[in-house]
Amino acid sequence: MLSFYSQDHYCSGKEEYSKAPGKIYITNDFIPQFFDQNTSIPSTVNLNSAKGKSHFHFDPMNNTITVKERGFYFLQFSVQVFAAAGQANLPLKFELQRNGGTLINSQTSFNNNNFDVDYATSTLLLEELEKGDMIRLVLSGPSPFPQGRVTRLDFASVTIFEA
Repeated sequence: MLSFYSQDHYCSGKEEYSKAPGKIYITNDFIPQFFDQNTSIPSTVNLNSAKGKSHFHFDPMNNTITVKERGFYFLQFSVQVFAAAGQANLPLKFELQRNGGTLINSQTSFNNNNFDVDYATSTLLLEELEKGDMIRLVLSGPSPFPQGRVTRLDFASVTIFEA
């Protein structure tokens, strides 16, 4: 049961979340992105498709989601990666960042083995977002990326909906 207080809103966990009008779903539409030793970390995940943008603006050039209406939102993301070459058992860490800071972090760390496809989903997070906040999905670890390692991101999605 969620229990969250603020000056403007009380959330008991019994609300009808699915009926909220403020939601967005963004993906990369299975366009691969590669990470290797030349990748600066954190590295923004490329996204290119958005649906249901009522309280958000998606900028595909900068891969950012800008909040247009202040409120409480649920946030979650998923990634699918393939270890194409290099070090076995590489710990990867993806996270959502708000205005350059961590929003959802180490709960999405996982080990990616050679020639394995791994799919990971972050925990569902209830967060108060302010108008103008910019959200982006990033690969934040390891830093630096190991020499000789190539990781292919096959799929990524970000879902945000109003609480």
